[in-house]
Amino acid sequence: MTWNTSRGVRVLQGAEASLVRASLGCLLDEIVDSLSLGGSDAMPLGVVVFDGLSYSQKLQILETVGRHLLRETSAPLELTADAEGTVAAIYENIVRWIEVEIDTSSIDLEEEEFDWRQMVLDAYTEECSSIDEPIEPANEEAPIDVREDDIECWRELIELLLDRILWDRDYEMQVMLDCPPESAATLRGELGVTDEYFTAIVADPLDQECEELVKAIRELTADF
Repeated sequence: MTWNTSRGVRVLQGAEASLVRASLGCLLDEIVDSLSLGGSDAMPLGVVVFDGLSYSQKLQILETVGRHLLRETSAPLELTADAEGTVAAIYENIVRWIEVEIDTSSIDLEEEEFDWRQMVLDAYTEECSSIDEPIEPANEEAPIDVREDDIECWRELIELLLDRILWDRDYEMQVMLDCPPESAATLRGELGVTDEYFTAIVADPLDQECEELVKAIRELTADF
């Protein structure tokens, strides 16, 4: 067992895992580089629960989430807003890198690269042919060409892949934290989340612990 995804408890495999490892590795590099520069703020990904974490907390949650997505564990990770928001951040980072890829290609057409777009297409195509609940509709051919430069087309594919992991987008309901207790309890019941879903706090590791977390995340991304 590892992660209780919308398609059952599973470990990511194949092209889907490769895509997540690539994004996880880039997020780690960004955090490490930022720390080496004195903790300059990293570019926000637009996922509030992840962007609001400290660098050390990001290392902690990336290691925890990455390990449960990519490795067999004794039990699935308890789903919290921070954990699911981190998965969303990993996928939003893929969108960001495709944007960079498209922008770079428009500047120098002779050096056009499609690495991130190809990884997304590989993951999508693999999931389309999955026996256990393929992406619908399952196209025999790639839905778009690898040279497609409309970022919204890629965002749509990435959202479909994210739906293979997350049940919904409950982590976006930050407004719950400002609700009166009675209203918050009612909303949690409607969403089907535990009392701790929004209140669980990501550990803030010490410097030595952060070094170990960096090593652990590097091991998770070793195949990238």
